[in-house]
Amino acid sequence: MSETVKNLQVEQTTEAMRYAHQIVADSLGAAFKPVFGSGGLEMHLVGKIGEVIARDEFISHGIDVRATPLRDHYDCLSETDDFMLRIDGKDVKVEVKTANVLKPLDNLASGFVFMLNAAQAPFKWDFAVSVFVNLTDLTYRIMGCVEVEHVDVYPIAGSRGGRHYEIPLEFLLPIECIWRGR
Repeated sequence: MSETVKNLQVEQTTEAMRYAHQIVADSLGAAFKPVFGSGGLEMHLVGKIGEVIARDEFISHGIDVRATPLRDHYDCLSETDDFMLRIDGKDVKVEVKTANVLKPLDNLASGFVFMLNAAQAPFKWDFAVSVFVNLTDLTYRIMGCVEVEHVDVYPIAGSRGGRHYEIPLEFLLPIECIWRGR
């Protein structure tokens, strides 16, 4: 976890809000039922903030972003709503998971974990990136990433309806491992 806490920029929040609003509006119009959680605006805002942050991080490191989950319309479901990066001539699929954490992100207590929904396995991506945001103080921190091939070594916790892999934050790789080799 080498990433430092950064402040959310107005442009990042505004862009994420636009995408979140579009998801909710298109979902209502298409009569989609939320699979996880409420499917409301705040939940989608948190997710889209993480995706905007990840996209900006990839671009700032000169990564070729071939596809992104940020799209103008969400009136049809798409299994390809992940990042597709081109690195060293290979396609690398990246899922971004974002959590709104109500604690200061610069000094998280031990015991925090990155959770991946076990019901979504087998995973169709190469890496999952964990982003924590704090909407109260408008900060974020890229916690790190995990390779799909290493997820199953972590314990699964939760009830039958909400089982998830619990990955201790200290075991996440720096996000740079995606483009600098593992």
